[in-house]
Amino acid sequence: MLPEFQSSPMLDYNRPEAEAGMREALERVRSKFGTTVPLVIGGLIAIGLWLWMAWANGKGRSWARVVSAVFFGINTLDLLISLFMVHAVATLIIGVAIWLVGLGAIALLYGKESGPFYKQQSATAHQ
Repeated sequence: MLPEFQSSPMLDYNRPEAEAGMREALERVRSKFGTTVPLVIGGLIAIGLWLWMAWANGKGRSWARVVSAVFFGINTLDLLISLFMVHAVATLIIGVAIWLVGLGAIALLYGKESGPFYKQQSATAHQ
């Protein structure tokens, strides 16, 4: 006498349902990597640009003040767009914190104390 087999998930395999489940799982992976990877790459590029501006401003390059102001303007636009599109509180808090650091940097770059520094560096470079 042969034993009776019980029904199991493996024996009740339904190909269309399995394919739909696989497509759903792949879509979840794509959506995670589709948004995360560009954000990480963009963040690394932004960090590199800001470090370059810090170095150039430290050397007294007057063009770097202008480029830093342009970067800050782009950051401001990005923050305004995020306020309307992003609904994650932590993301908004980080965005505002980064914007405030940028605002402080721009205030220092264009403060009256920094003007003589850039003039001195410019005069030294032309001699």
